Amino acid sequence: YYSDWSSDVCSSELPVYELNRSHAFALNSSKARTELAAKALSQHVEFVRRHVDAALLEMRELWTGNPAVFDEQVRRHSTFIRNFAFQVSVADVNGRLLYSSLSRNVGSVNVADRSYFKALANAGRTDPLFISEPIVGRISGVTTLQLSRPLAGTRPFAGTISVSVQPGMLTSEEQRRYGYENMLAEVWRTDGTLLSRMPELPQQPPLLDMNSTWANPGATPHASPVEKTLFLCSRSDDAAGRFILLVCLSEAYVLREHDALRNRLLLVCLLISLALLTGVFLFLKFRNDRNRAVAQLQMNRRIIDSVQQVARLGDYIWEPERQALMAS
Repeated sequence: YYSDWSSDVCSSELPVYELNRSHAFALNSSKARTELAAKALSQHVEFVRRHVDAALLEMRELWTGNPAVFDEQVRRHSTFIRNFAFQVSVADVNGRLLYSSLSRNVGSVNVADRSYFKALANAGRTDPLFISEPIVGRISGVTTLQLSRPLAGTRPFAGTISVSVQPGMLTSEEQRRYGYENMLAEVWRTDGTLLSRMPELPQQPPLLDMNSTWANPGATPHASPVEKTLFLCSRSDDAAGRFILLVCLSEAYVLREHDALRNRLLLVCLLISLALLTGVFLFLKFRNDRNRAVAQLQMNRRIIDSVQQVARLGDYIWEPERQALMAS
């Protein structure tokens, strides 16, 4: 009976309602925050893309085939270099590097096997902007993204001009602006290639299935394809349709206050149960002591009655405190 009463107290409608309300509030509020952050991330990535592409087009017009003269022109874009670009490079029609802002001695470096060079070489007389997967530079040894265009524009292919951007450039603004604990920001190309990730880009990122729940997040947490941790995410697409952008909060962070409330309720229920068990124990002990005392008195009464009948005693008094029988 008492355990049932304790169970009723801890599973009554009020605690259950409060836990459900807390859980729903945690998910809804975090979802709203990630949606807002995803839209902001989309705008930031579009800003970086437009800014780099504008500089890329401008510097392409300055290329005359003379690396020394071009280097002077590039140095005039020092603010752009400092804020956005890690490297500016030019390759000829065969992929041989003609210029790098990192080194005047490019030697025999060739980029003909790079994905961006192959894509632009096969683009015909179009002038697309190609954004590569993260690749390790052959001069710098640093992992960067290559934003590249054909060197000759819509004329016959004559090589490429590229601006190298560090992957963190796409997501660093998100960290500065929001800086949520356990926050995850990712920029994926629409072919499933991971371009940038905060807090860090894995060395061998998986290819994302565009039909997966991670690429199309809902209102509940899902496991990340990188570290298998549960995250609540929101998605935003850039205006040009080149990227999908995900901003996520870990399930542990989202439900931290809900879990704290649940633990407090469990503690209260535990204390109530302990109090009830203690009360039941004391009640049973009191009842057993009383029953033993009554049984002892009844036995003493029978003994006295028997003695009185046998010995024909006169008056008697039983003193239980002294365990003594006073008889005439």
